[in-house]
Amino acid sequence: MKKSLVIPAVAILAVAIGLAGCVTAKPSLIAPAESAIRVEESGFAPQGGAEHASLVLEMMFGNPETIKSWTVSILSAGSAVRSWTGTSQYVPASLSWNGTDDNGSDVPEGTYTARLSIEYEKTYQPVNAESTSFVVDRTPPTGTVALNPTQFVPSDQGVTGPMTLTINADSKMAALSSWTLDVFDIAGGLVKSFSGEWPTNTATWDGSSLNGGFVAPAMTYKAVATVRDEFGLSSDLKVDVPVAEIPLATEKDLVQVRAAGFSPASTTLPKTIDIVPTIGNVDALKAWKVSIVHKDAGVQRTWSGDANNMPKTLSWDGRVASGILAPEGSYSATLSIDYGKSFQPVLVRSGSFILDITPPSGNVSANPAKLAADGKGGIQPVTFTLYGNATAAPLESWTLSVLDSSGKPAASYRGNWPPSAAVWDGSLASGGNADPTKTFTYVAQLRDVFGNVGEARGSLATGELPAVQGVVAVTPKAPGFSPNGDQVADAMSLSIAYGQPSAVSAWKLAIASDTSRIVRTYTGDGKDMPTLLNWDGKTDQGAVAADGSYTASLTVSYGTVFFPASSTSSPFLLVTAAPTGAISLSDPLFSPIEGSNTITLMINASSKNAAIDSWSMDVKDPGGNIFRSFSGKWPQNSVTWDGRGVKGDLVQSAEDYQVMARVRDQFGNTALLKTMMPVDILMEKLATGYRILASRIFFQSFTADYVDVASDLAQQNAARLDALAQKLSKFPDYKIRIVGHAVMIYWDNPILGKAEQKDVLIPLSKARADAVMKALVERGLDPSRFTTEGVGASDQLVPDSDLQNRWQNRRVALFLEKQ
Repeated sequence: MKKSLVIPAVAILAVAIGLAGCVTAKPSLIAPAESAIRVEESGFAPQGGAEHASLVLEMMFGNPETIKSWTVSILSAGSAVRSWTGTSQYVPASLSWNGTDDNGSDVPEGTYTARLSIEYEKTYQPVNAESTSFVVDRTPPTGTVALNPTQFVPSDQGVTGPMTLTINADSKMAALSSWTLDVFDIAGGLVKSFSGEWPTNTATWDGSSLNGGFVAPAMTYKAVATVRDEFGLSSDLKVDVPVAEIPLATEKDLVQVRAAGFSPASTTLPKTIDIVPTIGNVDALKAWKVSIVHKDAGVQRTWSGDANNMPKTLSWDGRVASGILAPEGSYSATLSIDYGKSFQPVLVRSGSFILDITPPSGNVSANPAKLAADGKGGIQPVTFTLYGNATAAPLESWTLSVLDSSGKPAASYRGNWPPSAAVWDGSLASGGNADPTKTFTYVAQLRDVFGNVGEARGSLATGELPAVQGVVAVTPKAPGFSPNGDQVADAMSLSIAYGQPSAVSAWKLAIASDTSRIVRTYTGDGKDMPTLLNWDGKTDQGAVAADGSYTASLTVSYGTVFFPASSTSSPFLLVTAAPTGAISLSDPLFSPIEGSNTITLMINASSKNAAIDSWSMDVKDPGGNIFRSFSGKWPQNSVTWDGRGVKGDLVQSAEDYQVMARVRDQFGNTALLKTMMPVDILMEKLATGYRILASRIFFQSFTADYVDVASDLAQQNAARLDALAQKLSKFPDYKIRIVGHAVMIYWDNPILGKAEQKDVLIPLSKARADAVMKALVERGLDPSRFTTEGVGASDQLVPDSDLQNRWQNRRVALFLEKQ
């Protein structure tokens, strides 16, 4: 912002005196008030910055109201190059000049002044006022930039020492003002900046960059100094700042490989290759890197480090960093070394080597291709010829193995490439000659010089042997057997015929179920040929085989004399499961006196795998003794019985008799079938009425309590008393006499027995008869019909010494007597 014009009184007086000295006024005119023109700047540069592109002229007009006209002129050597005019209608306080003349053309560079001329009306004298001189600046500064030293020298700390950049500059019309100095890299990127005010004209640079690094060796940087004068004109002074080259290494650097090639799959040679790096200038080493480079595919594996971990040897396993195999082919190793600023980087390469991945390929031919018997128990010789090739390395050697059907070597051969044939005469590594009926395969392995192995396979077609002329058979001696340890049909006898026993080399007998599952195997050779073999029914694991149908298969080998022969027996049965079934009764309640005087006992039985052969049956009395026995051959399966035992005695009234039947199948397996046969309450006709043969009521020992007994006996007591009451109700016209009986313990001691009878048995048997009477009355019978008595052990059915049967004596007898 321009300041307003303020002219002191002394200055105004000086102007007035000056005007008086240079203007001849008419005596009638008076001097006007003071007028002036001035500039605040000493000059300007129309091509400079906006701040200095024009010059402001400030005017002061004395007595402006009486001005007739005014003129402002820019003077060069007394001549006007630019003018402005006006009247009292427009009296400006300032004007701006841009350095052009009245025609709009740029005025020349030089020194100028500004003049204010005023014409007044008749009252005042004319006025001419001039400013101080000023310049029009059109020439930018000139100069150079000098370097000391003239280049940077690289070092481990960046560069060796600072560089001084000196700006030597001059300006034709104006004083120098300021400068900036920028350093750029080859790509135009800013590296460093400096600035200063004149007369300071130097910058000191240590070679560092704005990003914290240093200038690079063997590079040239551009330094651009922009110098400005006081009016804003500037010029760029440029100079190259070179950085010296790093020196070459002084010692030899090498990388070598210790083999011509390798295969990661080798089983006989190293699976890796060693790389040996050699660092010439060990003390200057900063960093190193070893790379494995494929001829076409580029870098496959790298190792790197610094001076603290430089290995003497590196081992490569043929794989990239991720673990997969690198491509097959020709390789070399490179060693790159960083010596920092001491020496230039080094890159050296080893000689080439091979990574061998693909195994050799090939095939084998056999002549003849089919085994042929030679008539001597062997075969005709077979010639094997090998053909092979390898992609990455030449073939070195081969092996060939002839294998039998189990995969075991029968013969082996080896050799160096290229001879590649072998002749097999049929002899076996284990001894003897090859059997032309067996399957033989051959496997050739081709090995290249780096240990990679390829494989080729083939097989020999089997030949034929004559059939044996004798009978080959296995025959079961029975339709089946039962290996249950009962000494009956516990083994199956198999008769064996071998056809031509003198030629037998091996035999095998396999016993299989009807699902073809082999459960037992017998083997032997020509010195062990049983003609009868007994199978005990057990599997090879020692367990009893499952029930079912089986066959025995015989296979006989005759070496190379006859074709193997085989035979399978007719089926036979293995049965260990007993028959199943039940016993049925023709009458659910046997009453041999009042009802049917016989009962039919029928056996219903079957077997899954065998025929039923025979049966036996025992009927046991309530004491567990055999009362009657029966037997028969199937299919007869029933017996009709009159209820009498082996002694002719009838079954006891109201008792349960157990029937047990044993059913046997054709192989001796036995099933035990059981049922209970209940006997009805029996009544025997007497001259005076009837005797009821119901006697078994269970009492607590030495008491008449028939309720507080075992639950199953209590239930039997209740059921028998119910049945007895129902039976007696059918004879309302008869008196009922109940007689209690007991068993004597001291039967073998007359004195004790007599005392027992009197003191124990008669009272006990009477009390038990009374208890039965009371139970029958409770069930609806008239008590007036009853009489009771106890006879103890005086009326026994069997001797009390018969410990097995004297249970029959422990009873209550009932008699129906006509009133």
